[in-house]
Amino acid sequence: DLVSSVHILIALRRRAEHVPWDEVIDKKGDRSVVTWLMRILFPNVIKISQSIVVLYASFIVIIQSSDIIDLLKDFTALFVISETDNILFNLADAGYMGEHIAMECAQVKNTSQLDVTVKEQDETDGYILRCLVFLCMCGVMIGGWSYIVRGQYSGSYMRL
Repeated sequence: DLVSSVHILIALRRRAEHVPWDEVIDKKGDRSVVTWLMRILFPNVIKISQSIVVLYASFIVIIQSSDIIDLLKDFTALFVISETDNILFNLADAGYMGEHIAMECAQVKNTSQLDVTVKEQDETDGYILRCLVFLCMCGVMIGGWSYIVRGQYSGSYMRL
């Protein structure tokens, strides 16, 4: 989710006149700053924040698990929580939440993605930024793991 949000922000950036971001969000002709902030930037920033929280929670679960059974139990709980939105969408799609919502779900499922033409320079810049985000994410995870390992070897947490 983290890298895909960055990709969306690159593809649908505000100042690119050749990118029809207003059509993507079904507001053709409304290219105002407020529309872009509320319909593109804000949801993707929330998605990035959610991704960071999930990565942090997963890291904590791994570090605090004393045995494999606890680890599997905790990851099962995380999976159920993270899949709740998909479960609710499938229930709504099946009509359990009303006919109107089921019709909205069918419309969402039938929506095709708009093919955004990206200039060569934009694609290169986007690739570099996505790689940097991925490398930063890996660096933070490895750095946190290294800190814990160093603490374990020094006896701060437990004796090995």
